[in-house]
Amino acid sequence: MQAWAASAGLWAPGFANVKASAAGVADPLVIEPAAALLPERLARRASMLTRIAAEVLEQVCPGARLSDVATVYATAYGETQTLGAILDSMATDGSCSPARFHQSVQNTAAGLLSIANGNRGFSTTISAGADTVAMALLECFGVLQQESEVIAVFAEEPPPAPFAQSGFAAAGAALRLSREPTPGAQRVSLRRAEAEPPFQLPGEFANNPITVSLSLAEALHLRRSGTFALSPAPGGWAVEIGVTAGAEGEKKTA
Repeated sequence: MQAWAASAGLWAPGFANVKASAAGVADPLVIEPAAALLPERLARRASMLTRIAAEVLEQVCPGARLSDVATVYATAYGETQTLGAILDSMATDGSCSPARFHQSVQNTAAGLLSIANGNRGFSTTISAGADTVAMALLECFGVLQQESEVIAVFAEEPPPAPFAQSGFAAAGAALRLSREPTPGAQRVSLRRAEAEPPFQLPGEFANNPITVSLSLAEALHLRRSGTFALSPAPGGWAVEIGVTAGAEGEKKTA
């Protein structure tokens, strides 16, 4: 099963996009995602997780087809910062904010962004622990059996104390995938891992469950090809990045 990646987006503290991340030079002024897709009334209450999702979605699909394109969102932990704030309020004075409550579900980003863009197309949110990135890609391949295009959006923010087992930086990535090859797109496929090397993960993001999506976005941006394990655990999943459409004879190694 395969798809074609036409573009990749990325946001992380210090890195405004995938080009900056691939260059490896952090900008200390990049602290918050612009999240221009969200109207002010929605952005005011949106979590970091949702704003990251908005930012990377716009990077791969700037104003084009956002009213009907299929989307697959991926987050292992979901809106845990919002949930943590609700639990704090309940423990302090017994209150529960309705505004926070309706933005504490796993598909908050999908809901707010579909409203913001008037998108009535297919959308779902995947949460699968360490396999979240792999399962989101698998879901995308399934969607492409019916749709010509799908956007995968990966985003994660650290759970609040005391739920966080290990700290990590919030980050996100996005891939614009199509069923048929388009000029410049790279082939992407998914299979069970054998002895493939894992992606190299930046230290500050290493504990983030969707960090491998950042490495995948960078590899696509740099036009690399090869097969990489999505998890260091045995029996996991691997992603294969193939040649670029229109350049079958041109292969680059990671």
